[in-house]
Amino acid sequence: TSFARNILNESFPDRWIGRGGRISWPARSPDLTPLDSFLWGHLKTEVYRDIPTTPEDMRERTPCI
Repeated sequence: TSFARNILNESFPDRWIGRGGRISWPARSPDLTPLDSFLWGHLKTEVYRDIPTTPEDMRERTPCI
């Protein structure tokens, strides 16, 4: 629905996957799913929000990975 799309656009601008979104649902592929695309993009955004300057800084940004 348009309500759900509006919520997704507010929470994840131009980063959600699905009909009506900027990112199309990928073709069926055994090695990549839509959730994989979102997850890795989201993690990259969080980790590289500010460029890490030291290995310790990188470890602090990825505590549960």
